[in-house]
Parts: sequence; C-alpha cells; structure tokens
Amino acid sequence: MANPTTNLEIVLPVPGSESSRGSWGGTINDAVQSLDTAIEERGVPSGGTDDQILTKNGTTDYATEWATRLSSVGITGTDGIEVDSGSPVTTAGSITLGINKTTLLSFLNAEDAATADQTASEIKTLYESNSDTNEFSDAEQTKLSGIETSATADQTGAQIKTAYQAETNAFTDAQFTKLAGIETSATADQTGAQIKTLYQAETNAFTDAQFTKLAGIEASADVTDATNVNAAGAFFHTDIPDSDTGFIKRTGSETYDIDTTTYLSANQTITASGDATGSGTTSIALTLAASGVSAGSYGSATAIPVITFDVKGRATSASTASFSGASIDDVTALSIALG
Repeated sequence: MANPTTNLEIVLPVPGSESSRGSWGGTINDAVQSLDTAIEERGVPSGGTDDQILTKNGTTDYATEWATRLSSVGITGTDGIEVDSGSPVTTAGSITLGINKTTLLSFLNAEDAATADQTASEIKTLYESNSDTNEFSDAEQTKLSGIETSATADQTGAQIKTAYQAETNAFTDAQFTKLAGIETSATADQTGAQIKTLYQAETNAFTDAQFTKLAGIEASADVTDATNVNAAGAFFHTDIPDSDTGFIKRTGSETYDIDTTTYLSANQTITASGDATGSGTTSIALTLAASGVSAGSYGSATAIPVITFDVKGRATSASTASFSGASIDDVTALSIALG
C-alpha cells in the first residue's frame, strides 16, 4: 500500500498498448484501494459535540479523537514570581509576570544587592560600616597594637599612679603640692608695676599716698618734742596753768590761760514773740500772728482786688473795686501808651 502521508502517484499503462491491456484492471484496483485507505485514515472520526476539538490519542499517524477544549488559561505565581495582569486568558491576550524582590530574595536565601564577585576590600568596607556588628575596624586594630602584651584592665589607681610616676617627666606628688600652693592665674612674668598695682589693691596696703605722707615726716620725728609741737602751732599741757578749771583762752602771742567764765553747758528755753510766737529748747514751732486780713480769694471778672502790704511784706487789708468794661478807644489808647 502507498504511504498515506505522501501524494499518491498512480501510473497507468498507455492505452492501446498490447502488452498493458491485461494490467489495467489490477492497477486501477490498487489505486482505488489506496485512496480508500487514505480517506479512512485521514478522515474525521464520527461523533463529537459543539465546541470540541480533535486531539491525538495514540502513537500511529492520524490517531485522533474528540475532546473538550480549554475555555481559559490562568497562571499563578510563587516564590517571588507574581502575576501583574492578564490572567486568566479566555480567548486571546497576554499575561504579564512580575517579581516580588523581598519574596524572591527570601526564597533564594540571598541578601539585597549581594554579589558573588565582591573583593576583599569591598567586603571589609561593608563589614566595618555596619555599626551593629561590633566590627573590628582599622582604628581598633591600631589601638590594639598600641597595648602592651599582658596588659590588664584591673589595675588599681595606686598601681597606675606608681607606674606613671616612674616615667620621665611624670607629674609627681611633690609637684602637685607645689602647684596647690600657687594662686589661680599666677604668672612668672609680672612687672614691678603689675605687682605694685595688685598689692595696693589689698586691704591695709602701703600706698603711694602713704609713702608721700611718710616722706614728709622728719627722720626721728617726736610728737612730744616741745620745739616741734610749738612749730606746728600746738601746745603742751605745761603751756597752760594747772590750777583752775575752765576753757583754754588765748591771751597773747603764743600765750594761753584758763577762762573761768561760766558758759552755757546745756540747751536753754528760747521764747519768740512779735509777728511769730513760740518757745522750745532743741526746736521751736513758730506761729505767725494774724495780719487782720480775712482769709479768702479776692477779685473776679467784674471786681479788681485791692490789697495793702506793710513794710514787712504782710497783707494788712484786702478788698475789691468794681470794674467796668473798657471801650475800644480806651484799649487803643492804652496800647499806644504802653508802646
């Protein structure tokens, strides 16, 4: 039988050829059988319903059967792959997929921005920049290198002090005591003027004024020397008689005596009279005598006050006089007269 997957080629004898007349029937029969077999093998199977499709159901050529087609196709994502849009597809369309970075990194057990080709320097830089890892940095390496072998962190203050003071130019107890005896802000380069200014600002300091005063006192000066006392205009107790009681009284050039006259020795009562009266010992409250003028105000818009004063400036009388309005001529004349 001819191969049903290729076109059939039927070769018929040339009509009228003597030698081929007996083979026409067999050749045509074989060709018809081949066509029938090909139609049967390649034909649509019977049965089927609306919306079904033909599917392959075996390993031989053209083994088919009716099957229900898929109405839609859907996709779900997992482990970091997610469907952004388009699912499910029912007739035609596209499904867009996306990646959830956090979920994918978790699924892959990888850190964000992790690479497989980091250099030692990059790893070191990232490690030392993380403040939460207690990283051992270059600064700490340098610090550790500066610590002696077998150094301990539990030395007492006394041990540290002893070890320190054994070093050259260490600050010792003796120097501490010396420093404690120096005043705050003390300097070693103060001038004489600065020292003098600071000294004279102290209480009971010997000042320039006192120096000038001292310079004006004679050497070995003696305030009990009669010559010096007399030259200064003073006198001794021996310069006056000692027999009487009283006040010292000058009686001549450089001569004194005792005045036995009785003088006031206490407050006396003093009495004032006349225009002001009153009395007292340490103070006097004076009362002015009435001048004879009644207390009050004198004068108004239509009355002119008339007041009389005595030679002591006291008002001795007061009254009023009627005032009549001045005419324009009077005012003009007064203005001319007053300039």
